[in-house]
Amino acid sequence: MGSRNDAPRPSLKVFVNAAPVAVFSVLSDMENRASFLSSVRRVIKVQPLPVEAGTSVREKRAIGTVFSRSFRIVEYRPPDYIAFSQRWLGLPIRLEITLRDERGGTLVTAHVASYPMAALRPIVRLIAAHWLRQWENDLSDIKRHVEPRANPAWREKLQDRQSSGPSGGSRRPSK
Repeated sequence: MGSRNDAPRPSLKVFVNAAPVAVFSVLSDMENRASFLSSVRRVIKVQPLPVEAGTSVREKRAIGTVFSRSFRIVEYRPPDYIAFSQRWLGLPIRLEITLRDERGGTLVTAHVASYPMAALRPIVRLIAAHWLRQWENDLSDIKRHVEPRANPAWREKLQDRQSSGPSGGSRRPSK
């Protein structure tokens, strides 16, 4: 019989055209989440500050998401790893986010880790899938927030290279 780690864990990956430190700084900016996450209406409480392992966050979310939720940062290793813990229906769920420097940007991988008793696994999978869908939206918002602010010199060079192509800018940059 396999161990609890043998089961596939729900996960998602997002590529952001910015350095890991830029992505991590926004990802861990708990006080200002409402300014860049479309589903967060307001941050109710963040403590203790500065943000570190053990920091608790309570926020009010838009309808269609969880109306308000509390979570805790359980691991905090800038600029490449942060883990959150939350209880849903009394079950502990952990979300781990890893940032890796890749192709001049950041590959963000988020996966849910939770190992309840076998009888509760179907419920936890549903909860995990919901939480990952929400994080997929959150990471898209973070990407939209970070990319225009990161690497301005690189973006200018890319635009120059695209516009100087033989067909007036339709050429894609090589990888």
